[in-house]
Amino acid sequence: MLDVPFEVRVERLVRAYGRYDTDRMVNGAIGKRLGSLRAKQARQAVCDGALYDACRHLLAYYDKAYRYHLEQRDTTKRRRVLLPASPTPDTLADELLETALV
Repeated sequence: MLDVPFEVRVERLVRAYGRYDTDRMVNGAIGKRLGSLRAKQARQAVCDGALYDACRHLLAYYDKAYRYHLEQRDTTKRRRVLLPASPTPDTLADELLETALV
């Protein structure tokens, strides 16, 4: 499991989705599976032009779901890799190789 800081992930989402228009974000990218309060907060943030806040709401939801599914798996087969905020390809490769060899 790669462990990337929350705010770095928010920044990446903003860069990836920030180019889409508001309607597309509100009606398409923010899925119907989100709890109603989270979805409402994320949609409102997009409409207000607060894409960072919208991404924080979305990540909070998806992280919670991801953690739940991880807990259902065999933890002895899981490894955690803590990455720096902006790893170079070489740094990333070194970290992954080091973790795999442990």
